[in-house]
Amino acid sequence: MIRATPSPTESSISPIFGARNLLDSTEFLIATGLLALALLAGAVVVWLLDRWKKQSEMSLQREASDSLSNYRAMYDRGELSQEEYETVRERLTTQMREGIKIPEKPSSIESLKPTETPKPDTQKPPE
Repeated sequence: MIRATPSPTESSISPIFGARNLLDSTEFLIATGLLALALLAGAVVVWLLDRWKKQSEMSLQREASDSLSNYRAMYDRGELSQEEYETVRERLTTQMREGIKIPEKPSSIESLKPTETPKPDTQKPPE
């Protein structure tokens, strides 16, 4: 039996799907579509989690702010002493700072100055 040598187009058959052109392969197109859907679904999940996290941080911030307003009203009515109000205010202020990630007040002006960067060596090398 004589076997003909495969033509150049026959030798380019994809061993993966058995089709001459991957874009003509139904299996390839389905796999690509499923991969695209999976990536899109992952992006939506990440977006929803980020949104949920931001909303929960904002609700905690609002709760602390509302509580501070309520304690201020109690202090104004004389239901809380100044010491009690200051203690509560300090705790709620700390909670609000942590919620929105505000750094504590700097201890001095020196901490606000930028750090010096080393200057490059400008001397010419000897020839």
